[in-house]
Amino acid sequence: MDAKVILGIDVGTSGVRGTLVKVPCCLPASEGRLPESAPQRVVLASKKVSLEGPVRDPVIGKSVQSPALWIEAIESLVGKLSAHADWASVEHIIVDATSSTVLLCDASGQSILPNAMMYDDRQAVVEAQQIDSRLQQEGLYSGAQGPSSTLAKVLFMLKQLSGDEQPTGSTLQTIKPPNSRVQIYHQIDFVNHWLMHGGSRNFAVLPCPTDENNALKLGYDSVNQNWPGWVEEMLQQAANRAGVEIELPKVVRPGSCLGGLANELAVRWGLSSKIRVHAGTTDSMAGFLASGASQQGDGVTSLGSTIAIKLISTTPLFSPEYGIYSHKLGSFWLVGGASNTGGAVLLKYFELEVLQRSANALAERLQSGQIENPVSDQYYPLLHSGERFPVCDPNLPPKLPQSNPPSGGHQDEANQALMLALLQGLSHIEQLGYQRLKELGAPRLRRVYAVGGGTQNPAWQSLRQLYLGVEMAQPDSLDASYGVTRLVDEFQNSSVA
Repeated sequence: MDAKVILGIDVGTSGVRGTLVKVPCCLPASEGRLPESAPQRVVLASKKVSLEGPVRDPVIGKSVQSPALWIEAIESLVGKLSAHADWASVEHIIVDATSSTVLLCDASGQSILPNAMMYDDRQAVVEAQQIDSRLQQEGLYSGAQGPSSTLAKVLFMLKQLSGDEQPTGSTLQTIKPPNSRVQIYHQIDFVNHWLMHGGSRNFAVLPCPTDENNALKLGYDSVNQNWPGWVEEMLQQAANRAGVEIELPKVVRPGSCLGGLANELAVRWGLSSKIRVHAGTTDSMAGFLASGASQQGDGVTSLGSTIAIKLISTTPLFSPEYGIYSHKLGSFWLVGGASNTGGAVLLKYFELEVLQRSANALAERLQSGQIENPVSDQYYPLLHSGERFPVCDPNLPPKLPQSNPPSGGHQDEANQALMLALLQGLSHIEQLGYQRLKELGAPRLRRVYAVGGGTQNPAWQSLRQLYLGVEMAQPDSLDASYGVTRLVDEFQNSSVA
């Protein structure tokens, strides 16, 4: 066969997208470098299914979702993609998922709690303080800092298993797993385990490894490529109090082959039993790869429900006081962070139809120079108090424009004024993010790519150009499900030892 077909799956907050990509088999692996843009890649099909959003309670900072929804969505997605003529030729499956979404599983990979704690859950405030205190004692920094970190959430869930201090409104239940063995599964690990074992309750199977990008917020040391002793100690102490045994997952590099597709799924989906399942990455990392960015100083901003930025560097950068961390990918480091705000704040104020109409009209005015002084740092439009990056402050209050109902026939003007204020705030946050990276030693931003739903907002794009003042490069793709497939090529000869 002169080409191979890869299925990339992006498990997002409100939907799951799958993309079939045909890649010439003769393309060489990039030997640890970022994968180069490959015009020979052909997107055969791309489909999306909706996903019931997380259950949120902003009062206590809760954001949870049933993992059963992820599996149902993937099954539905496969039903759509399987109609394509090249479906039976799929040889590789690779997934990306939201960073720091985590759940506890038993030794067979089944969830022992009804819900996973999502990426934006902020209930683990006490646990985050404990992590900060420990790191201060050690004189260290880590990607595991903050109440939305994976480690803080795992400590929080272990406390629930022990029955201590269950918060009002929490949906976590004190369910002890069989044999009292607990596995830490990121969202992507849960999906990969299911892909390889089809939901079997076989307690003899090995726990699913995780990739080093998702492991970062659990405390993994990506510089020294190991789990620090302080992480193991904190988890062990919490597990002892809960009366369970716990172990940290094995970590592999993104793109590594994890194993084969479960025979049950291969038969039901009409696929070969020889399909390989690969370790993926986080959603923002997959979005980065989709862009085609490849040189030092290239930045990628993911404009989704939240804003995440990453910049290619030859050295890592960590700064917990600003919510900055670094992901390792090949011989490069991707430095950056993720804000709690983004496109979701627009949806709080606008229905989709009104949003698009207002964005188009506002873009025309911006491009024709009708708006004086369009650059402003007056607003910081958070949905709720608390920010991760470019400042890290769990109590940072929102700075929102007034949105009083217009009188008479001025609805359109009022909508555009409100949108301009919100987009100014979002653009300023992105600008501040790249400025912060440079101040702390990262390369100067030379060009920027944008991915995510926010790229469909022309007013947002016009304002970003004014704020950043660099080349706005055209991405190869906007789909994380496309971007994650590039890892199969870069690490196609890697396997789990």
